[in-house]
Formats: sequence, C-alpha cells, structure tokens
Amino acid sequence: MRRSLKTSRTTLCCSGRWCRRHCLALQSLLPIRGCSPILPICRLDYPPRLRLRKFLVVSQAVCRVACRGSSRIMDIREEHEANTIQISSPTVPGATPGYPQGMPLQWDESACEVSSSHCRGIPCGCPGGGLMEQLMQTAALYLHIPFCHTRCYYCDFNTYAGILPLRAAYVRALLREIELAGALAQHEDGTLRRSRSIFFGGGTPSLLSVEQVTRLLRACWQAFAVDEDAEITLEANPGTLNQQQLAGIRAAGVNRLSMGAQSFDAGLLKALGRIHTPEEIVQAVSYARAAGFDSINLDFMFGLPSQTMQHWRATLEQALALRPAHFSLYSLIIEEGTPFYDWVREQRITPGDDDLCADMYEYADQLLQQAGYVNYEISNWALPGKQCRHNLTYWQNLPYIGMGAGAYSSFGGRRYSNERVPNQYIKILQTGRLPEVESEVIGREQMMSETAFLALRTAMGLHLPTFEQRFALSFADFVGDRLHVVEEAGLLEHEDEWLRLSKRGRLLGNAVFIRLLPDE
Repeated sequence: MRRSLKTSRTTLCCSGRWCRRHCLALQSLLPIRGCSPILPICRLDYPPRLRLRKFLVVSQAVCRVACRGSSRIMDIREEHEANTIQISSPTVPGATPGYPQGMPLQWDESACEVSSSHCRGIPCGCPGGGLMEQLMQTAALYLHIPFCHTRCYYCDFNTYAGILPLRAAYVRALLREIELAGALAQHEDGTLRRSRSIFFGGGTPSLLSVEQVTRLLRACWQAFAVDEDAEITLEANPGTLNQQQLAGIRAAGVNRLSMGAQSFDAGLLKALGRIHTPEEIVQAVSYARAAGFDSINLDFMFGLPSQTMQHWRATLEQALALRPAHFSLYSLIIEEGTPFYDWVREQRITPGDDDLCADMYEYADQLLQQAGYVNYEISNWALPGKQCRHNLTYWQNLPYIGMGAGAYSSFGGRRYSNERVPNQYIKILQTGRLPEVESEVIGREQMMSETAFLALRTAMGLHLPTFEQRFALSFADFVGDRLHVVEEAGLLEHEDEWLRLSKRGRLLGNAVFIRLLPDE
C-alpha cells in the first residue's frame, strides 16, 4: 500500500523499501505513482516529459547510502500537516556546472548580453541589469512526440504504439499549437518570446521524418525568438537511426541527441522490450558523430530484474569507451499499468535488489566522476560545459512551454497541461483552440519553495542574492530559524553567496526540505 507524507509545501516521497524499514527520517515517505528511485523528481514527471505534478523524491539507492550512520538527521525530523502542493521545474542557460560541489560556478560570457565580462552567479554583476531578469523573459520549448514502434515493458509515459499513421495529422496539429502558443507568449509590445532551447521528447521523436522535424523547427523559429545558438535536442531510439536521417536532422538545426541506450546487454534489452541491439547503440553514436553531433546523451537503466553488478560494470565500460558528452542514469521503478507491474504480481519477474541498486549507483558515480564527468544533478553527469541547457531551465524554475499531446507548461504564473490522447488532441487543434485541459495558479510562496528546493538539488545550489532579488525576501527570512538547525546538523554548506546541500545532505535532500518548510 502506498502512502505519502503531504507537507505544507511539497508532496515528498521515498522510493525504496530499505528506507521505509531503516531510515526514521523518511520512514513514512512511500512511493507516489510515477516516482523514479534515482530522480529528485518523479520519473513520470521529469522533464523533458513536462508533466504537471512534480514531486521531490529520494532514491532507494541514494537514501540507503545516506542512511548508513545518519542518526543526526533523525534528530531533526518534524511532522507536518497534510497539504499537497506541486513542484515545478528549473538552471540558468549558459551556466557551466563543470565544477566539484562546493565551488562557485563561472558563467559563460555568452550567457550575459549586457557586458563582455564574465558573470559569476546570478544575477550578473554587469552594468545594465541582472541575468535572472532576462531569463525570466524567456521560455524553453518542449515538443512531445508520442509515437513508438512498441511500448517498452516498463514504460508509463504518454506514449502509444500502433498509431504511426497519425503522424502527419499530429504534426499538422502540433504546427498549429506552436503558432497559437507563440502568439499568446508574445510580450505586450508584440515582440516574440525568446527561447534558448527546444526539446523533442517522447515517445520516439526519431520516428519523425527529416521533413517533419524541419517543419516543426521552422514553426518554432517563426513563433518564437529562438537564439541562434539555442540548444535543440531530439530524443532517439538507437534502432530507429540511420546515417542519412541523422545528417538531415543535423542540417535541420538539431544539435543535441539523447539516445535511450538503457543497456549494452542484449538479454536485458530484450527483457525490457527494447527494439535495438547493443551493436546499434555503437553504430548510432558513430553515425551521429559523422553527421556533426558533438553533444550526445546516453540514457542507461539499473536495478533491472536479473541485472548483476557485472552487467552494470560492462555496460558502463562500453558506454565510456564511446565518450558521450552526457550520461543520464535511472533506476527502474515498476509502474502500475505496465507489463512489468503485472509480471511482478504474478511472480514472473523479481524487482532488482535494493542494496545492489545502491551499489550500482555508487559505482557509476565514482566511475563517471573519475572519467571527468560532473554529477551536476542527481541522475545526470556531463563533461564540463555539456550539461543539458533545456533541463537546467526546469531546475532554475524558469518558464517553459510544452506543446503536444500530454505536454505540461509553466508560464505566466500558472501551470497547465494538454489533452493526452493524440486523436483528441488533433481534433481540438482542428477547431483552432489550444488543447489545454487543466490549469493551476502558482502562488508566490509556492514559487519560492520550488525555486529554493529545486536549486538545492543541484551541485550549484541556491544563489542567495538572486533569490532575494527575485522575491524581495531573503531565503533566511523565508525559512526562519530552521536554516540554522539544518546547517548545524551538517546538511547544508554556506559558502559566500551560495547555499548547497552537503554531500550527506544531498543524499537526504527530502528530509532537509521537510525541516526547512515554513509553517502555514
């Protein structure tokens, strides 16, 4: 039976049986549908999917590591009354979090348009105003492509197999939504809303033709003021890629690929319901580089049924040999409504062992950091300067506009979601209306909580002057005496103008957030 601790600011949850048994600080925080064991917000709700409701979570692997000898956090646990609120998303485009935790970040000159000097932190100290104010006037763009050849056995996203004939009609509807959304997002003086990133997510966006990708990008460029150096990402299944297609996609303007590799073990790929082979991963990366892609992300999963540490080591070693710019590593969680969920209930498969899952996470983190990758967010590692600009937008709690079936947006002080079913989505757009089906206003206090806690989930942390400038209230005044208590417990580090979770505090992030939540 699933249960959650609903606090006055955030629904927090822990995704592991181990935590429920052993960690007093988190023992009542059970999984919420959609949570991933290794994400700081639910896998179901994690960008680029742009879900509406996002919940902070602690992974079973990370929590278990942190709880070993974590008695001090148990001493500061405090119950809160039930009151749910949803978490949105956040970092500043142009930042290069390629530094160890605890070091102030230097900002690319390209991120600051008011001076040629380097900016350290946000807002920039350059003449002419703050970088944060500029970024609040932008919007990241997300395009949801729900088509798949087959649905993987673990997948609970808004994806559909067997509807490929709808692609042409769906693209026409999406083009119409881009036009309508761009018009609504214009500034009061009629100028177009600026965007620094576009993300094709799914689903399997690589099932679109080059011509369809080109048309969608042109529509974005017409409806929004997209930066010339914008990051444009397309998610892809390695089994759907060929050299000519990748060359066409690159020529169309896509400059970053995110491939769902998942494993280099053929047996595990088959067990997951993936359609590609290990050899196709290597081939796809080679094709992508030949097409001119120098920013490639590889997704991998761990904690899989029958997966051993030997499997995991072999996968990481083969992945590192490819030297992608970015890694995203996710621990499997069995979702209701998926074949995996039914098979677990029928005892046909056994979920991955919790302790082994923790060991896999620790091993991967150590190996990747030794190889020069920075763990800039709990499930993401990047070479310096290669962090995903689009997803960092969510972590900075900046505006984003999601378009497509089931896409979610946070813009203009509210969050809203689209019709999920592709056929219905198409019909709504054919009437000339936006496909919005749900909306909520984001209150100031809610925005403050989300901005602070999402920033604290990153290695960069929270820049205190920026928080105060943005909300006309210091973070210390917002949380009160709780800040000192958590710092004394060794869970936060205060360095110059930055506030970060300590190494142990980052592993027990939810417990820290619970303690920091202001009273009603």
